[in-house]
Amino acid sequence: MAGRLALQLDSDTNNTSLVLAFELVDSGRVLLFPGDAQVGNWLSWHEGIEWTVEQNGKPRTVNAKDLLERTVLYKVGHHGSHNATLREKGLEMMVSEHLTAMIPVNRESAKKMDWNMPFPSLFGRLEERCRGRILDLEKGILATAAGATPPEWNPFPGKAESTDDWLDLHINM
Repeated sequence: MAGRLALQLDSDTNNTSLVLAFELVDSGRVLLFPGDAQVGNWLSWHEGIEWTVEQNGKPRTVNAKDLLERTVLYKVGHHGSHNATLREKGLEMMVSEHLTAMIPVNRESAKKMDWNMPFPSLFGRLEERCRGRILDLEKGILATAAGATPPEWNPFPGKAESTDDWLDLHINM
């Protein structure tokens, strides 16, 4: 009973995550950290939420579409689950040629819970959208499902390193 209640509470609280988007002011690049936001949360970002900021003395409107289009680092939501990355109004809007994904998942724990994480079709689409640039917090710089480093890492405007203890991604402004 306690386990069932814990899972129910977990599913009720996952979608209340604080979502953070950091804009690197000099370059306009965005780092997106959606926590465990689920589909409804992603959809709400597109419901007329916008604000005006001043850049070089001129006003500029910022909204979800704008932030997603400029995203260069996407910390994949909820361990790569099936419902924590919206496709059409999320991943497909991340159009930067420098897009890199970071996936925090423990596959062994997910398997024990009978969770399919990272969700295979999402992982495959991330490989395509990110041109293989995937930082897997369990496996290091994963790059591709086969583990080979793709040539797209070479001109990547930053530097990724990993050891058994950490991953490090430097993003040039």
